[in-house]
Parts: sequence; C-alpha cells; structure tokens
Amino acid sequence: MENNSRPCIVVVTDKPNKNILKQLLAGIEEEGIPYEVDVVNSDELLKITHKAAVYSRMGVGIGIKENRVLLHFSRLKIDKPILDVNLKENIQDTARNIGNNAARLYKIMPFKNMGEGIMSALNQNFSREENIWAELPLG
Repeated sequence: MENNSRPCIVVVTDKPNKNILKQLLAGIEEEGIPYEVDVVNSDELLKITHKAAVYSRMGVGIGIKENRVLLHFSRLKIDKPILDVNLKENIQDTARNIGNNAARLYKIMPFKNMGEGIMSALNQNFSREENIWAELPLG
C-alpha cells in the first residue's frame, strides 16, 4: 500500500476469486464511493485487511483471498473484523452486497440486503455484549 491522500476504501487481494472481486467493486461503485485495489502476497489476511482499514482515510478495508472475504473497520481490534466469510453460494449477489455495505459503513447508512448467511457471520464475530453493535449502521 502506497501513501494515498485520496479518501477511498482499500481492497487488498491475494489470488481472489475474480467474480467475487468484480462484484464487490461494483457494489462499492453503486454507492458512489472510490476504492483502491492492492495486490498482496500474505498468509495473514486478517492483519493485512486491518492494516488496509487503518491506512484508508475512510477507515474501511476489505480483504479477499480466493473465496474468503473480510470487511474491517479501523476502530476495531485486529482480531474482530466486521465480517469474515467464505463465499460458496450466491456468490455474485453476496459479494455485491458486501461491497454496498462497505461503502454504507463509511457513509454511516444502514446496511442493506443482509442475507441470513451474512447475518449469521456477523453474529459469530460479535456478541451482543460487545459495544460494536451500537457503532455499526445495521438498520
């Protein structure tokens, strides 16, 4: 990641599923938010995605490795991404929705089109006792 003064969502990729990447970026574009894609070679997708969120002037980082997608926010702990899913079914729509919602996170808008699988992943990452739910625009 090079020094970037332009506000954007930072997307880091390591051998991503091309369809997931394409749809995710389309989702971000639909919300009118700029992004930057950086190719990385790392076995530590969680750390590099958090670093991308911290680096992003928008505070939002996305990591993609094969079918795994992480969504991170700069104010969260490294080991607590908003979302960490392995996309297997309905890949196109789900990837686009993740892109939409990454952009909506920055715009402080409620998340939309959160299917049961994504909500289940969110619930696995955060217990109701954690204050993160108050900070996220889940609608």
